[in-house]
Amino acid sequence: MTESDYLEICIAQIEKRINRGKLNELSGHSFEQLSEDIYEITGIKLSGRTLRRLANGKINRPQVATKNALTKYLGYKNWEDFIQNKPQDDQPSENKKTAPKKRLTASKPVQKYVLIATSLLVVLLITSFLFFYPSLELELNKSKVVLQSNDIQGTPPHKASFFYDVSKIRSSNIFIDNDFYDEGELIPVKKNMHFYDKIFELPGYYAVKIIANGERLTCVGVHVISNDWSVILNDQLYDSINPVSNNQLHLTSEQLHTLAIDTTNSFELNFRNIRDFDVTGDELIFETRFKNDDKRVSNCNSAKIEIINVHGRLAFNFVSPGCDESMLKANFGDIALSGEFNNLNTFRQDISYWRVLKIATSKKRVHVYLDDVQIYSVIYNDVLDQVKGLSFSFNGLGKVDYVKLFNKQNGLIYSEDFSEIPIKTKPI
Repeated sequence: MTESDYLEICIAQIEKRINRGKLNELSGHSFEQLSEDIYEITGIKLSGRTLRRLANGKINRPQVATKNALTKYLGYKNWEDFIQNKPQDDQPSENKKTAPKKRLTASKPVQKYVLIATSLLVVLLITSFLFFYPSLELELNKSKVVLQSNDIQGTPPHKASFFYDVSKIRSSNIFIDNDFYDEGELIPVKKNMHFYDKIFELPGYYAVKIIANGERLTCVGVHVISNDWSVILNDQLYDSINPVSNNQLHLTSEQLHTLAIDTTNSFELNFRNIRDFDVTGDELIFETRFKNDDKRVSNCNSAKIEIINVHGRLAFNFVSPGCDESMLKANFGDIALSGEFNNLNTFRQDISYWRVLKIATSKKRVHVYLDDVQIYSVIYNDVLDQVKGLSFSFNGLGKVDYVKLFNKQNGLIYSEDFSEIPIKTKPI
């Protein structure tokens, strides 16, 4: 059977579970309800749009994480477990007949208590095995996989070559992912292959990962250094452009005209300063002054700020009041939040005038201040480690007035007020 066949069976089982008819005939609201049900049971977020596309056959090769979410919703451990143990007929597993219990009589109390104790012990052992086996299998796979590269730092375009060995992993669904989060394009890996090349066109800190059964097994960080503050327009690098004028970090309308950027349509402007900053994401103070008053692109302006770390990001976006909640996104280390499922309304702000943002981290807690008023606070779990870059993204011509970065002793690590126009030179 092909993966499409298994996916069709999986969708049919979901139809039986929710008992609302054919999945591809559901309303948009029903898909959103199904999305919430899947998230409540599995802890994995699949958007209603993704579920609709799956139901209508518009996603032929869904990501492993998506398949794992669907099958966990049906009660399986993951996609592999579903393939191996899916029902052989259309009868729900709970309808299968069970063997009759052996009847105990009060005339043999000792045997009764021994049997009860033995049964409880067996149940305890089986439950413990089922609970710990996935973790044990994951740790065994982590110890068996190899991923190495000597090309972990460079300037764009940067080519990195990797050696990997996954021949000892007990899985047939193995992928390489280049994105920082586990949401990038998944590249299938064959067990008899050992080399992989990737060209990184944009500055950034990339986490190249081996993923099996939807779980990250190992990771190599690749640091693609920028030339001071680099300009990225619609995911294309313009490293020859000077992004500083009038003592601010921003582009002018004349520069956009020179680049033939169509300002009548929405476009994304991204400023990135990617390099090693001598501070950790777990103990820092970041301060900046920014605004986005460009009304030519959209009445719903946004501004995204990112502090890029070795093991995670402090990233969130401000949007104008009235913008759709789906635009609200935030990452605080290992905590990923979406306005569709989490209350991020404090990030709906008027950013058409200058706003002062401060981010402070200490003891795995993040505090976010806007104009000296705390608007958000959250605790994360994983260590963030060293800061590898800073980033500002705007839909339109947003502006940055200054940037400051302090360590936990309140020592100034980095400061830029854009008062002097930097000379664009390629780093040696």
